[in-house]
Amino acid sequence: MDNLIDSSADTRNIRQRVLPDMHHDDLPASAYLSEADSAQLDMLRFRFVGTGREYFGIWCTNIALTFMTLGIYSAWAKVRRVEYVYRNTLLGGQSAVAAGFQYLADPWSILRGRVVAALLIAAYFGYGYLPAWVALLILSGLATLLPWLIWSGLRFRAARTRHRGQCFAFDGSLTEAYQVILPAVLIFIGPAIVFYAVAGSKFDEWINTHEGVFVAVWLGPWLLAPWAHARYRRWLANHTRWGSLRFANTVPTEAYYGLYLKALLVLIAASIVLAIALAVVTEPLKSLTGISLGPYSIFLGGVLGWTVFTPYLIARLQKLNWQWTALGEHTFNCDLQADALIRLYLKNFVLLLLTFGLWRPFGWIQVVRMRAESVWWHGDAQAVFALAAEQVGTTGGSESAEFFGADMGF
Repeated sequence: MDNLIDSSADTRNIRQRVLPDMHHDDLPASAYLSEADSAQLDMLRFRFVGTGREYFGIWCTNIALTFMTLGIYSAWAKVRRVEYVYRNTLLGGQSAVAAGFQYLADPWSILRGRVVAALLIAAYFGYGYLPAWVALLILSGLATLLPWLIWSGLRFRAARTRHRGQCFAFDGSLTEAYQVILPAVLIFIGPAIVFYAVAGSKFDEWINTHEGVFVAVWLGPWLLAPWAHARYRRWLANHTRWGSLRFANTVPTEAYYGLYLKALLVLIAASIVLAIALAVVTEPLKSLTGISLGPYSIFLGGVLGWTVFTPYLIARLQKLNWQWTALGEHTFNCDLQADALIRLYLKNFVLLLLTFGLWRPFGWIQVVRMRAESVWWHGDAQAVFALAAEQVGTTGGSESAEFFGADMGF
């Protein structure tokens, strides 16, 4: 044990001596390590060894059985899908034997969660067809229940994830869940609660006569989305453990605001450029077919703009979160490039159209591989794995998660 402590201390000293603050630039940690220091550290990089050909069979079976059972098999399908990804996601360093993850969820628990989630989603999309007081009651109930359900799902998934035989755990409290998640829930549900509480059954009339208030109340809460997202990511990481090692995340809120602003500008720019390109390309077809796509180019450009916006936001969020996340004494890094993920999304989009959807499992596996293999950290592999294997606390939390837990899929 003393050797492990000394080894961990040596690793920490190396990082403090040769690594500047990695969170403020995009350079990997290895760029700052001397050859002598690098020899004492292992590159703990994730590797994904799954293939589209293997997953295609799982995907086809899952779709067929889900359709034949009217959706009931979807719980078993999720377990097979997640278990395949976990099993083929390996973590190890030069001096460590790479090992995959395990996903040990019970499909019946997931099915129970799916039923509850389906009822809640139906209630959310159906409240507009009900009397005002019923709609207000439904929306208030959803806002009250969702933090508890999300908290339950986080504990459920963590308790069923293992690596090298050691379970993960999420120990955030229910009180904290309401403090962190409820503001995010109200961004979606809060405006509708306000409208139905004020306008009642005259909802449509009230909107027509208060358009400015409607826009302000509906869009205003979204200004808090980066703040709510940053709080959630910090809370999620800071209450997640792998054995005796605890994750930590210190991502600043202002970094989220900057990222969301850039992503919004990317969406606007991509939509405009693609709309103009569609109008120009399709104009010659008007003389041949008599049909002009010009009036629809703005809409189609916006749709295609999302194929650029989505991978850009995913890549930047993943990179931001991992660069501010640590496990014990070891800081993660991520070298996922937004332009590479955008190109992959666009390629998959085209191949999906050309293959009538059959490319989906192959494209999904490629995205999983790119995202998984972009995450890494430098550390003393043997010390990290040995510390993670130490027994901590009681199993009461895991037993509670087993009894109450259900994966809602939110």
